[in-house]
Amino acid sequence: MKNEKTLFALPITLVFTLSLIYSCNKVKDENANEITELKNTDNLNFFGYNYKPYQENISSRDIVILRVKLWRKSEDCMRKLGICKVQFFPPDESVNIDDIGREIDIPITSSFDGGILNIYFAEDVSGYTAEDLKLYVDGDIFIEDSNEIFESTYKVPDGIYMYDSTIGDFGGYSINIIKKVD
Repeated sequence: MKNEKTLFALPITLVFTLSLIYSCNKVKDENANEITELKNTDNLNFFGYNYKPYQENISSRDIVILRVKLWRKSEDCMRKLGICKVQFFPPDESVNIDDIGREIDIPITSSFDGGILNIYFAEDVSGYTAEDLKLYVDGDIFIEDSNEIFESTYKVPDGIYMYDSTIGDFGGYSINIIKKVD
């Protein structure tokens, strides 16, 4: 009689255990899907040199070019939203006149003394969440100035920059550039 109860209880216990394992795996899969549902932002582009807000306060003889590479440094400068590299160039060097891209040239005044630099999306990003649109600076980025345009050095401080829908046609970012006093 005891063996019959054991034989009867064993399949019930097995079915219960298997259903519990299946249930836990299903919850785990759903949580994993929630975590990875960030949209791919690798194809988003930004306005460059000829975009009207960049041109409004710049005379053609009073500019320096700021070249910004808009990829995450932690992703080998090939994926995700971030700032990977920033360089100063004189205006007569090969300026990337392309209006749109992920490596853009921005005209700034030659009297630039640090402050806020706006970077504008070149397309509608309303289908993305605030989390999708975070812009990462993975460690302080010191602006390269191989042409010695400025006497001081400048940096973009590390951190996360939040999307601002109120600037430009499609929103963008206000990036802080700090003048480092030597």
